[in-house]
Amino acid sequence: MHYNSGADKVSALISGEIDFALGGVASFFAQYKAGDVRVLSVVDDQVSSFTPDVPTLRSAGYDVEPMSSNFTISVPATTPPAVVAALESALEKAAQNHDVQEKIRASGTQPTWISGKDVSILWEKRETMVKPIIQEVLAQK
Repeated sequence: MHYNSGADKVSALISGEIDFALGGVASFFAQYKAGDVRVLSVVDDQVSSFTPDVPTLRSAGYDVEPMSSNFTISVPATTPPAVVAALESALEKAAQNHDVQEKIRASGTQPTWISGKDVSILWEKRETMVKPIIQEVLAQK
């Protein structure tokens, strides 16, 4: 079931509206730390430093591609290149700031910097990987 936000999904999980949910560690981190939800697995090749007691799907015997949550800032395609470059430069500088990195970690997210060009490549790869799965699911309806 799709929810419009991670907060909506977590609320549905805690209230019992749904039995389980898939999402980034950050979506469930506060509730996990409080003991309100149990994280069953992470979809990665390595155990998350945020949930060190939680196994990976691969360690449980499932052959799956690692998945990570990436937060991006987007602008309209018509945004002038100079504006895009200035925004990207400011964001890269902020991402390198120790205080910003600590706040990001506190939310259950590993801070990393990815350029706009590399984000585009990442999304193309993800769409290529996920598209056949979505088509298979839709065909079963």
